[in-house]
Amino acid sequence: MKNRFYKKKILELRNRTDVGIVKCKNALEQADYNIEKAVEILRNSGFLQAEKKFIRPTKEGVILTKISESKDFGTILEINCETDFASREKNFLIFSKKIVNFIIKNRLYKEKKIREIFEEERRKLIFQLSENINIRRISILKGNYISTYLHNKRIGVILSSDIEDTRFSKEIAMHIAASKPKYLDTFAIPKEVLKKETHIQKKIAKKLRKNQKITKKIVEGKVKKFSYSISLMKQPFIMNTNKTVGDILEEKKKKIYEFIRFELGEYT
Repeated sequence: MKNRFYKKKILELRNRTDVGIVKCKNALEQADYNIEKAVEILRNSGFLQAEKKFIRPTKEGVILTKISESKDFGTILEINCETDFASREKNFLIFSKKIVNFIIKNRLYKEKKIREIFEEERRKLIFQLSENINIRRISILKGNYISTYLHNKRIGVILSSDIEDTRFSKEIAMHIAASKPKYLDTFAIPKEVLKKETHIQKKIAKKLRKNQKITKKIVEGKVKKFSYSISLMKQPFIMNTNKTVGDILEEKKKKIYEFIRFELGEYT
């Protein structure tokens, strides 16, 4: 009976405060299982204020990129906060830079491990700024030549290639930032994506009331145009729109192996 009573009190405090089970249990033990006293203990300890902030939505923040001096290892980070004001706050930016610097210095690539290392510091920053702070996503690239581009800390790109010319690799990264390709080439597009687009275009084409042969050609053309628009190699190069990115790379006999593009707050 006593165990049932204790569990009920812990859940009651948990539901009332959104504080973790262990902290609720400890507070209740200190308060002799008096709910109001336990709430006061959590308030005085700071847990109540912080835990509520952990669940508040985060829509602002920054994107950061960094590569190693050897240019064979790079990272891109999105870290979020609640307001634009906090995203420009000194300690928030120091914390964000500390993460990418640590990743590069230690050549870490396991996101879970990175989060564990910085969890305590993240919580301290929540107290300090009175805002929720969320390390939303981290990605790593390894390769012979990693290049990067950052636009106003809101769009970031890291790129793996065999391009030694840093100016040219930056232009490619800038293109990716501006043109938003989702895949390296058409062959990399998942079948499910093309199937969905085909279904959409068939519905649209039916409204034109053309014969079956013409409708089929229209759908094929629209799906092809769609696949080109989301494939890096098929996009017109922003520095020379008369040629595609693939054309430019072929002329220079260079290859892109992989890229990662983050945009602040984008749906993924």
